[in-house]
Amino acid sequence: MEETPQAYGKSDHLPRHADDDDEEEEGGVLSTASSAKSDDTYAQISTPTANYSNKKEEEEEDDDGDGEADEEEGEEEEDESALERTVLKPKSTNRSILMSSDRSVNIREEKQERPMLTATQREPVTITAHHNPQNIEDPVVLAAFATVMQYIYSVIVTYTIAIQQLYNYQCTECINTLETLPKPHFQSALSHQLIGKACTEMNEYKTAMIAFREMIRLEPYRLQGMECYSSVLWQLRDEKSLSALSQQVIEVDKLCPETWCVVGNCFSLQKETDQAIKYFQIALQIDPYFTYAYTLCGHEHVNNEDMEKAITAFRQALLFNDRHYNAWYGLGSIYYRQENYDMSEYHFQQARNINSRCSILDCYLGMAMNAQGTAEKIQQSLDVLAEASIRDPKNVQLRFQRAHILFGQDEYDEALNELKIVLESAPKEPPVHAMLGQIYQRLGDNHQAMLHLNIAMDLDPKETNALKAIMESFEEQ
Repeated sequence: MEETPQAYGKSDHLPRHADDDDEEEEGGVLSTASSAKSDDTYAQISTPTANYSNKKEEEEEDDDGDGEADEEEGEEEEDESALERTVLKPKSTNRSILMSSDRSVNIREEKQERPMLTATQREPVTITAHHNPQNIEDPVVLAAFATVMQYIYSVIVTYTIAIQQLYNYQCTECINTLETLPKPHFQSALSHQLIGKACTEMNEYKTAMIAFREMIRLEPYRLQGMECYSSVLWQLRDEKSLSALSQQVIEVDKLCPETWCVVGNCFSLQKETDQAIKYFQIALQIDPYFTYAYTLCGHEHVNNEDMEKAITAFRQALLFNDRHYNAWYGLGSIYYRQENYDMSEYHFQQARNINSRCSILDCYLGMAMNAQGTAEKIQQSLDVLAEASIRDPKNVQLRFQRAHILFGQDEYDEALNELKIVLESAPKEPPVHAMLGQIYQRLGDNHQAMLHLNIAMDLDPKETNALKAIMESFEEQ
């Protein structure tokens, strides 16, 4: 969900101008030497040598052998030979350009024979402030250095604590810890990624979507956390945003497992299960240890009614990460559908031990316990659902399942109280009205019973025949 082009600097060599020819005629070898800096190594070797030989021929033709002229000529030859040696010094580190092959071989042999210095034999490197050793002892410098290090240390510790809390699924504490960060760090992409992940675990998908969108705005090329963001959009049934996200991540990096998890979720939302499995498997080919892809693949196999492959995928996820509670939940749901309630309870309990704050796990655990039918398990299921509904009052499914169990135990008054609370949060759910109708009929209030059953038929016409059968049973009684 790991790019920026490098900037290339301009050449240090300046262009040669036409006016430089006159200066070369006046300056002789010096002007030639100065202009040779813009040429390559071979030009530096040839040009000064040619100028030097031409000047020497002119001096030999000049004059007759006078002592002072010879002395001046000798001095000029010494100066020019020194200049030649200076100009002929190559810029390249390949010394074999100017030396014989034997000499270059000797140099290479000397380099190979030179002993390597150990860490203790090397000269120690002293770090100084502004290249002045005395500044490091300045109290002001030391105080500023200590302040900076304390600031960096506090930011690192805060992020570490937040990540550890998220790892333990303490989502509220994680967000509170991130809020203590300095403003520039709290508004970073990493912070918004952690907040989005925490909100996802708390089933607050709209808040998570806002956090992930802010993360993308800050770092458009960031792929970490994209698989979680795509699952949020899948839960919200936002096909348009998920499709746009798929195109975006493909343009960023096609060799990243998060990319193909996003694409797979996009096809999964469009009910193209086979294509979704194909892209999840591509993600696993890129990274065989990417646990989340195994879990997503397992859920798609469940939709295809291929339970054997689904169980294999979930177990493979647990092989790489035994704290991946989604895989435990997936196995529990498969065993529940197969009416293997003992195994279902075991796997739901394992998932709940890892993430004890997920009310959805509590709901399924209570259902698995109740399905076993013993009085002890039924009472345990009621206790689990009651505790979870207090901890997460927004999850009305907990109270509905508890009301369903109480109805089966002929505790109609308590079941009615639970359903009234559910009705306030979900007034348009047909199962709620259907169960209310049955409870009112058992309590002798036929008017309220017929009212809620008719509402249930209006909300879900597909269940009309079943609801009419219930109404007819009321009339017979």
